[in-house]
Amino acid sequence: MRAAGGQHGKKNQGKRWRNKWRFKENGAVAEEDANLVIEESTLSVKELESLQQAEKRLKKDEVYRLKSRSNPGALYACALLSERQEEVMLTEIRPPGPEQVGAVTSALEAVVQEHGISDQDVEKRRCVFYFIFFV
Repeated sequence: MRAAGGQHGKKNQGKRWRNKWRFKENGAVAEEDANLVIEESTLSVKELESLQQAEKRLKKDEVYRLKSRSNPGALYACALLSERQEEVMLTEIRPPGPEQVGAVTSALEAVVQEHGISDQDVEKRRCVFYFIFFV
């Protein structure tokens, strides 16, 4: 359900949103209704109202109907799940190896030589370096 435009409503302001979860307020969700999984023409008025209420509750919980049917078994996507997957991916990044540490050390030494910073500045930068990579 990707659409260009602003955030969905004022109640969500301040939350971190990604472009793929943004909606047009002028009815981008209505575009999705053409791809309903349940054939609406076979539903009674009461069943249709129940379906619409259920989808509204899902949207409040940031669960959205998928527009793309690349995975036929998946009917909905959850913005919170995607955020959690990104967090897990970022926490699983391995610490820098000796080559990366050496490259940063070389860059730091080049800055020292180019700008002629004081020994105190060098020590501060080394502390920051060790804090970033080893803490």
